[in-house]
Amino acid sequence: MENVYDHVNWDFLLYLLGRCRFGVTWRSWISWCISMAKFSVLINGCPTGFFSSSHNLRQGDPLSSFLFVISIEALSKMISAMVAHGFMARFSIGDPNRGIITLSHLHFTNDTLLFCEADRNQLKSLKALLLCCEVVLDLKVNFDKLEIVLVENVSNTLQLASILGCKVASFPMSYLGLPLGAASRASSI
Repeated sequence: MENVYDHVNWDFLLYLLGRCRFGVTWRSWISWCISMAKFSVLINGCPTGFFSSSHNLRQGDPLSSFLFVISIEALSKMISAMVAHGFMARFSIGDPNRGIITLSHLHFTNDTLLFCEADRNQLKSLKALLLCCEVVLDLKVNFDKLEIVLVENVSNTLQLASILGCKVASFPMSYLGLPLGAASRASSI
């Protein structure tokens, strides 16, 4: 995902804040920050007038991180709804004797891991969700970085990857500096 200060549907974000039970006063403050903020440049120590920002929020603004989390929460709810309505299946991890965890997605900063079965219909639903996310949230999905990683041998791997228009990766690999799929005693990947 691109960051919230690059592209965002501000009207939808303000709607989300209302759905998260933020009060009218709070939402009006946020609206002011994203639409009315002005900046001034000091030249020789003197302000030279005010100008509006093209993006209104920038990377590093404390508010932008908060608003990005709200946007990603909307994506999370959309994914959960797809699972609840049978368009995607959760992925199970673990040992039945010690406990099984089921996952549909994980978010970390602006990265999202999505888990589903190697099924054409599920991947088509996933693609539709990502495109919907671009339209509704106005957050661009970086399809160039998208990878499909299969846990088991699947005969139609390339066909599945073509649905999403993505690359195929394999285990073992590193994600956010953490080893994934390596043997438990491996010293490196």
